[in-house]
Formats: sequence, C-alpha cells, structure tokens
Amino acid sequence: MLVDLVLLMQGQIDEVRQRVKELEDQVAKHSGNSGKPPSSDGLKKPRTRSLRRSEGRNPGGQKGHSGAYAGDARESRPSGMP
Repeated sequence: MLVDLVLLMQGQIDEVRQRVKELEDQVAKHSGNSGKPPSSDGLKKPRTRSLRRSEGRNPGGQKGHSGAYAGDARESRPSGMP
C-alpha cells in the first residue's frame, strides 16, 4: 500500500515538473526568439544594444588640465548681480 502511494505521488511529481517546464518555456518567449509580433511583448521590452563602437579612449579632458565649472562663473559676477 505504501509503495503504491509513493508510485502515485512520483507520477504526480513528474506531471507537475513537465507542466512547470512548459510554462517556463512559454514565459521565456518574446519577439526576439520566437515568431511572436513585437506588440505581444507587453511592457517589458528587451534592452536594445548600442550600435556605436568604443574607440578605446578614456572619457574626460586632457591630463593636467584643472578644468572649469559653473561655480567659477558665479564667483566672477559683479556684486550688484543676483
């Protein structure tokens, strides 16, 4: 009797695993990897990749240049200006 119960439960577990796999496969589909139209993707769109290539240079100005910012311009205003 106990063996029959274990075998029955094992069969149910296998069915549930198969159903979970089917649902996971269904959720993973979007217009990029299936024949679905892009309108069916919903609000979660796949992130687009930039078509611009990196040139290998570091961002910013030249080495040794102190730079300037808006704080410098505000200090040089005449005292009568707001």
